[in-house]
Amino acid sequence: MFVIVFSFSMMCGGIWEIYEYVTDGLLGNNAQVFEGFVGRDAIRDTMLDLVCDFAGAVAGGVLAVFLEKKKAKQAKQAENAQVRQVESAETEIVDA
Repeated sequence: MFVIVFSFSMMCGGIWEIYEYVTDGLLGNNAQVFEGFVGRDAIRDTMLDLVCDFAGAVAGGVLAVFLEKKKAKQAKQAENAQVRQVESAETEIVDA
């Protein structure tokens, strides 16, 4: 689950950076400027975006794993409760 969430998040960040690059070239925008810098210094904007994408992807992946484990635990508890209920009903039938 972690790999899927992490990969999807990083893909979205990469697509966004490609979008910024393409619109800057085609439309003459300046989306990739970092605090008024141009050239190599402007790459800081892209790198900062990618670092934030990475941090968010890791956090999202960890959260997804946590929620998946919680869901599995709840399903196991529900299954155990159902088994106990069936066993109780069988015991009542035998006792009757």
